[in-house]
Amino acid sequence: MEKEKNLQEIVDQMKGLENGINEMIVPMLKDTINDYKKTFNKMVVIVILLIVGLLGVIGYSQYLIYRQNHEYKEFLSQFEFEGVEENYSQDLDASDGGDAVINSGINVNK
Repeated sequence: MEKEKNLQEIVDQMKGLENGINEMIVPMLKDTINDYKKTFNKMVVIVILLIVGLLGVIGYSQYLIYRQNHEYKEFLSQFEFEGVEENYSQDLDASDGGDAVINSGINVNK
């Protein structure tokens, strides 16, 4: 009888210990989940800010390129070019292993 009573006391102590551990672990797990949610929200905000910053840099660089091209066109517009596109062609006869000279300096089949 006494052994059963001792055994029952040990079982009761173990149950009490188990309940104590559960009472300790459950709040720790809740805190861990809350910390995870806070960290996740911070990471989402940081990623969004990085994407917005990247889009801002891309947009500003495109604006600078556009402005630079516009200024270059304005710079070129102050000069008048009287160029009529001319196509130059020259017949070349280099048959029979003969030599030919193009534009006084380029030798062909020499």
